[in-house]
Amino acid sequence: MILNLQALKETRVSIKIKSAFLISFIFGALVFLLLLLFQPFEYRSYPLFRVFSDSLLTAFLVFVITFITRVIIPSFSNIGLDNSSTNPTFYIYTKSIVLDISIFLVLSFIINLLVGGFNNHDYLDWLVSTLKYIMIFEVLFIPLSLFIKRYIVLDTFFRNTNYSIPSESVPLDFSLKKEVLLSSGLDKEEFLVYPGAILAIKSSGNYVEIFYFNKGEVCSFLLRNTLANVGDKLIEYPFLFRCHRSYLVNTKMVEKIKGNARGYQLTITGLSIKIPVSRSKITWFNKILQS
Repeated sequence: MILNLQALKETRVSIKIKSAFLISFIFGALVFLLLLLFQPFEYRSYPLFRVFSDSLLTAFLVFVITFITRVIIPSFSNIGLDNSSTNPTFYIYTKSIVLDISIFLVLSFIINLLVGGFNNHDYLDWLVSTLKYIMIFEVLFIPLSLFIKRYIVLDTFFRNTNYSIPSESVPLDFSLKKEVLLSSGLDKEEFLVYPGAILAIKSSGNYVEIFYFNKGEVCSFLLRNTLANVGDKLIEYPFLFRCHRSYLVNTKMVEKIKGNARGYQLTITGLSIKIPVSRSKITWFNKILQS
């Protein structure tokens, strides 16, 4: 079954934009208050009007840059990642920080050129001064960003919220015509299945239970093997995702998602069991749904 995930994608895009706006606004406001009230470094020697105008301009730059990077970065964060990535969140935030700093330096340089800021300062003094402020902003805002995103934005949206995706009465997706051969550890048992027909695979001790569609009915097959070994056989099909230590799920068969930032419970087409998504897998799971 090919599920219409457009509603889910649009909802997640809306969450991402709202989250980016909230974080950007808070960062900009904090920068403005920090510079205006504490007047660090050379700000103490400026007249009040210049302190106010410089603080406002810097806050605006921080707002714009933060919003841009928080919207653009997730769209390209899957570049260079695969299912074996152990910490995609760290990778994403690292790219965001690098882009934050780069854009801030470029825009600050352009503004100083336009307003004659280099008349009284050389390029090296400007670079050192700018980097000092960047260090303050990043040290303050990195943990704050993580806190806001996890405990304010996500919890507010996900609390008591269910995602429902209406399924459509369309044929199973057998665009992948090639069957995959799954076998037991000693190759004593073999099982042929279309990757698109797999609903989920559950680890049960020394066995895995494969749930799949066959001629319109949900069937299961018990195979003596580990989930890790079976997952390796299916590595070229990214929609078959290892969402939990005991489960692998077909993301195209997700009908309903319930949960919050600490974990999901999935309803899969044709299955009565709820399949969990581990907290550590949520970021990557969301990206697969959006792709």
